[in-house]
Amino acid sequence: MPQEIELAEERLGVELPVSHKEFLERFGWASLEGLELYGLGEDVPAFLDLVEVTLSERTDMRSRLPQRLVPLMNDGAGNHYCLYAMSRQQGECPVVYWDHDLGESQDPHYVAPNLEAWLSEELDTQ
Repeated sequence: MPQEIELAEERLGVELPVSHKEFLERFGWASLEGLELYGLGEDVPAFLDLVEVTLSERTDMRSRLPQRLVPLMNDGAGNHYCLYAMSRQQGECPVVYWDHDLGESQDPHYVAPNLEAWLSEELDTQ
């Protein structure tokens, strides 16, 4: 899996935070309690493939997802919870909410300081 993560970072043009790499190495992707998180691995469903979804959202969709964002999960309405990959604090990236209706120049809404805090909150509200 480390090689797959490295290849994903190369294809996406970002360095993933440590917590996300650990998630990908441990789980690959996830579908639990109504949450479907993008990921990697031989068994990842196409609609949850982190690299393919990210590249598609950056090129095929309107509004296009900026390069600085890496989607974690779709909210079911075409919006995404994302890692803000160009912002780091102690090696971690904040999680933001990308609303596709607000256009490409939007400042995504801050949601959580890192993947672990966001995922914990999401699981608590399920």
